[in-house]
Amino acid sequence: MIHAERFTPVPALLFNCVMSLVYLTVEDVFRLINYYSFSYWFFMGLSIAGQIYLRFKEPERPRPLKLTLFYPVLFCMCTVFLVAVPLYSDTINSLIGIGIAISGVPVYFFGIHPPESKRPPFFTKLLSCITRFTQFTCFCVLTEMDISE
Repeated sequence: MIHAERFTPVPALLFNCVMSLVYLTVEDVFRLINYYSFSYWFFMGLSIAGQIYLRFKEPERPRPLKLTLFYPVLFCMCTVFLVAVPLYSDTINSLIGIGIAISGVPVYFFGIHPPESKRPPFFTKLLSCITRFTQFTCFCVLTEMDISE
């Protein structure tokens, strides 16, 4: 959703603001950095690995920029290092970071992934109420991509 006049993602900005305030309540900032950096580099490595996979799976797909595979492979090796070292040296905090990242998977598979006709009625009603409330309070509209889904 974007603001109707300014074309800015107001709900996303507000969510980031609230999450930043929550992060300020953590006493040990280095623990928070460990949670975030582990998850960040893990998903960054997965996205680059996905690009390497698509390079072999769909070689004729148009790409705006096509580099040699050396750089993505090198980047993936670096992300493996940046994920493996904290997992080895600070296992508990790394597992907490994994748990935080995985906590969104059930919400996605039960409420977002299935077509609207197969979603639980409670979840469909909750999502529509949240959408209407957000649109009303933030003066937002759905984007063209949101409408087509």
